Amino acid sequence: LPELLLVYGLIIPVLAKLQSTQQSMSGAFREAFIRSWRNRLYCSLSYANWMFTLRHKKAVMENLLTTEVQRIGAVTHLFLRMLSTLVLLAVYLTLSLYLSWPMTLIAFVAGLSLVACLLIQNKKAKHTGYHACNHRQAMFSTMSEHFSGMKIAKSHGNDQRHASAFCELSRKVEKVQTGFFRIQAKTSMLFKIGSAI
Repeated sequence: LPELLLVYGLIIPVLAKLQSTQQSMSGAFREAFIRSWRNRLYCSLSYANWMFTLRHKKAVMENLLTTEVQRIGAVTHLFLRMLSTLVLLAVYLTLSLYLSWPMTLIAFVAGLSLVACLLIQNKKAKHTGYHACNHRQAMFSTMSEHFSGMKIAKSHGNDQRHASAFCELSRKVEKVQTGFFRIQAKTSMLFKIGSAI
């Protein structure tokens, strides 16, 4: 039994690090995917012909660039996360049952204790969420102003300037969201390592 505990204690940190890396990469992929779709859609709408601009409501275009693109990214992220979670669930369950249920109970109690110690990471996540909210509001405001003045911008040839400003704000949203995913991944890793200890 002591050898099994040692093996368990060595395997869990490795698995936690792999999962942490996977979560960070998955979050970065999700945000890059969303940014790419959002930027392509925005540029397509910005460079659309005059009649298209006249026929479609500003609110519809704004909804496409915010809510609908975010949903596409969320579905992609959740699908990838579900697959990785199922694999890790099988590994953890196998190890837990192999060792015994009392050890599983001890790990569970240790994990609950560790949650109380991870409040610092929670504060970082809240801070990052605040910045993400501010950047999204700035992006939405810029988008709304651009679409409101799109007819004038097209007549003066300012399409590129508007698209560049939007793409820069979109990049900032991506950066903040990727930072959030890193914090989330680090918290998860620390929790799993602490549970193994």
